[in-house]
Amino acid sequence: MAESDGTVQEFAVPPIAAELILDTNGAGDSFVGGYLAYLNKGADLEKCVQAGHYAAGTVIQNSGCAVSGTPTFS
Repeated sequence: MAESDGTVQEFAVPPIAAELILDTNGAGDSFVGGYLAYLNKGADLEKCVQAGHYAAGTVIQNSGCAVSGTPTFS
């Protein structure tokens, strides 16, 4: 949930199959990084949250706080 202009909004977290989750270390930091990156770009609240979900979801599918490949979020 997030508050903006005095209203509370909920955002669903995209599901990830349990067998794809390797390591949850760094998931929170990754969410914040993705969120802030898009906030810095001037994106709206929903896009910032989506970027955070993408970043955290990517990190938890790797061992250690790392990512591989090219990001597909835009």
